[in-house]
Amino acid sequence: MKKSILKNTMLTVSVIVSALSFTSVCTSCQGTDPQKDDDISVNIENNSEKSSDTSTATESDTDKSDTTTDTVSTEKSTEAIVTDAETFVSIELMTTSTIPTTTTIEYQEINVPMGTQAEVTKPPVTEYEIPPEQYMTTRSTEETTEPPVTTEPPTAGTYVGSSPNSDFYQSRLAIAGDSIAYGFNAYGFIPSEHNIATESVSMWNLDYFTFSTGMGLVDTVEYISPDILYMSMGMNDVNMTSPEEYAEKYKSTIYEIRNRVPDIYIVVAGITPVTDTSGFVSNETIREFNNALENMVNEVYSNHVYYFDAYSIVADPENLELRPECTGGDGIHLVSSCYYEFLNALYNMLDQTPVKENIEKAELGLQ
Repeated sequence: MKKSILKNTMLTVSVIVSALSFTSVCTSCQGTDPQKDDDISVNIENNSEKSSDTSTATESDTDKSDTTTDTVSTEKSTEAIVTDAETFVSIELMTTSTIPTTTTIEYQEINVPMGTQAEVTKPPVTEYEIPPEQYMTTRSTEETTEPPVTTEPPTAGTYVGSSPNSDFYQSRLAIAGDSIAYGFNAYGFIPSEHNIATESVSMWNLDYFTFSTGMGLVDTVEYISPDILYMSMGMNDVNMTSPEEYAEKYKSTIYEIRNRVPDIYIVVAGITPVTDTSGFVSNETIREFNNALENMVNEVYSNHVYYFDAYSIVADPENLELRPECTGGDGIHLVSSCYYEFLNALYNMLDQTPVKENIEKAELGLQ
């Protein structure tokens, strides 16, 4: 009897201890969120009611319950991962947008040659061996022999003119200037490699032009380094500046070319006339510019610089207008036969100078 009472008492104590342990475990499983804790409590109560209503559960129900629980846990875990990823992206975007990024770019200054930019200094003057007036050429009305006139442009490698040294001069000649000067290349008298001429060029805007080399006139002359440079420009100056300013700019350009290429020989061609029907400019104005140009060459007084009277070569000797057979149609530009006349007269003039002899000595290293 006593043993039975003692046994029952111990059983009761064991049940109470188990209940307290279960309560302790449930309490430790609860979080700090009151709402979640209430949900857990409700679930426990619902489970208790469901357990009391149902007397037994099969193993399949138990397995199904476990599977459902695992699925729910997996879904919650996935949701947590997605939430964390979104949070990470949001933080990353916020960080990128709020933290300024500073990029330092270093710029390198590039100096593009633009023609006569450097200070011009007058080169040393070499005394003439022959009086300078003998280097000048004029067209006399009493001339009885005229060079043959051709309307066909020469083929490559063809040398023109009555001088026996035509091939020597022409192979060493470069042409610089405006659209009238460009005719030497357009009609095939010089190769493109020796052409430093293009339309609209003048002395007053020379510093703003580049040529086929991508450089200004003076830089291009230095790059090509011809023995003889024929300069012809001024038609675009006659309505834009004065003869004095034109000649002064021309002189500074000649000085800079000679500073860059000291051994070069420069032929300064006069501005050609226009026809009597042209309204572009009067020939009287052109002659004023040519007089200033010739005086400038005389002031330079160097046997490396010569004035060439291109005006008289293509002018009618009676009225001093451009000869009708020379005009290309606009009363200003010239046909190919005129360029033949220019070269013929130019080479004959050079024959009267020490140019050929000095070039040959330089090529042989004798000076």
